[in-house]
Amino acid sequence: NFKQGLGELNSWADNIAKKVGASFFLTEKDGIPDIKNPKNKERLIAYLRDDNNVESVALLFMVNNYFRTDVSLPVNTMNGDDVEFAIVSYKYPSELAHNILHLFGAADLSPTLYRRHEKKIQELANIFQTTLCRTYTLEA
Repeated sequence: NFKQGLGELNSWADNIAKKVGASFFLTEKDGIPDIKNPKNKERLIAYLRDDNNVESVALLFMVNNYFRTDVSLPVNTMNGDDVEFAIVSYKYPSELAHNILHLFGAADLSPTLYRRHEKKIQELANIFQTTLCRTYTLEA
């Protein structure tokens, strides 16, 4: 069941965020902490965003699937009810960049379950390639 699996992934990520949040040392004023340690993904991202004075934070969970099938999965990108995050076990920089771009709304440049129209994929790939080449040409 897709809905149940998504719920379990969100619960798993919340538990990890809680453990990460418990490891933070929070400053105190007059013996009172400024904020409580993050207890879920949403509070962890809010803490990191505020602590580093940035607008956006990409939450990636790197897992070690030793002798298992590798996984690359952006989660909660199709709904607005929960925090978007990605689970990645590949160690390739391109796969990490791919998942970070997914978290910020980028679509795949290859056929997927939701993206099958070959002509549109090729058009977008050509536009992306020419824009990339035009913007970052190396002078000889």
